[in-house]
Amino acid sequence: CGLVFSYNDTEVFDADKHFKRFKKYDSWDFKDYKEFIQDTRAAEMTEEEPVGWFELEDDWNDAEIKLQLCRVSNFLMVKFLCTRQDSAERLGVQQVAFSGYTCPDTERLETGEELNMQPEGGDCGLVTSLTLVKKTLYFIQQLTRDMKTLLDFSGLNLPLFWDFYRKLRSDGEEAVRT
Repeated sequence: CGLVFSYNDTEVFDADKHFKRFKKYDSWDFKDYKEFIQDTRAAEMTEEEPVGWFELEDDWNDAEIKLQLCRVSNFLMVKFLCTRQDSAERLGVQQVAFSGYTCPDTERLETGEELNMQPEGGDCGLVTSLTLVKKTLYFIQQLTRDMKTLLDFSGLNLPLFWDFYRKLRSDGEEAVRT
């Protein structure tokens, strides 16, 4: 089991410094993580806090980690906290793999527009329909730039997005649950 952190650092990489940064989480377990998630909104999470938790089953060697927050960052820290079996004396890791893509600075969202931002004074979990459409289009733009040969967007057109946007607005309320 363990935690995942997503963060930035502008200085030259120093492993000891990075390990010390998250030392306070050495004794955490799933209960601590669950309490943290219940008490903290994603929009309020800092780089000093975990964005994911994982556990491996006794008969399963892979884990897909669902992150609580999507953040553009330079570093991912995977902090292993326990072994599968209490009797184990060591932790053996054969492979750690990540998927994602590199986003050049010039193509990121405008300053202050993180993917987890809430509207000012908004409720937790709500985003405006305009924000949802804008971020969906931005995501598709990034995919097409990075994976042109793998994705077929021939059925994706402006009227489709316009209908999507109109349906979001047709309820008379400009917010949807994410």
